[in-house]
Amino acid sequence: TANYTFVNAELASLYQAPAVTDWTKVTLPANQHRSGILGHASFLARFAHPSETSPTKRGLFLRHFVLCDKINPPPPGVVAVLPADDPNVPKTTKQKLESHEKDPSCATCHLKMDPLGFALENFDPIGAYRTLEYGLPVDPSGHTEDLGDFSNAQELATRLTADERIPRCMVLNLYRHSMGHLEADSEAAAIYELDQQFTTGGNHIQDLLVEIVSHRAFRQVGAPK
Repeated sequence: TANYTFVNAELASLYQAPAVTDWTKVTLPANQHRSGILGHASFLARFAHPSETSPTKRGLFLRHFVLCDKINPPPPGVVAVLPADDPNVPKTTKQKLESHEKDPSCATCHLKMDPLGFALENFDPIGAYRTLEYGLPVDPSGHTEDLGDFSNAQELATRLTADERIPRCMVLNLYRHSMGHLEADSEAAAIYELDQQFTTGGNHIQDLLVEIVSHRAFRQVGAPK
């Protein structure tokens, strides 16, 4: 939910922040509704196409790595490409995807991912703020069954921050990264212990890192094969 970031001259221009000459902490413009990592150009550009945004890519990242939800790949035979545009009828990316979601074979997963990405549609493919796309107003509102309604990136960030799945997902991500593999069933007890320590300790990342590397699970290895 941070309303600040660190910028150099080029990033200050991108964020429309006060001009700087060297790396400096700046408060982000309030009207852009940037919030934490959801407003970082690094994240926004990484999960976009070269010339257009991708609410699906951005939403899929949040589902997989922030909420730790499982979204399966498209089933065989499903056309994952949006229909060709009518040059005489411009549409925003959101409008195109909403039409795509009417396909029952796509809707189940896309209704979980795309609305999260819609909240980030005020940020173009490199993360610069915008209010128009193809001359049409950008609508950053969205809704999912589990998170409810949100009208922009800041409101989505608030919803995510309050979600009880987030701390456990953070523990899982760091555990997987430190161990170098996806957890096995036999590691469930260790993850539960780390999750409890993380939550009761106030969700401090530095403390979690120490707890992981000092936990007995970190010192165990599999039997030689």
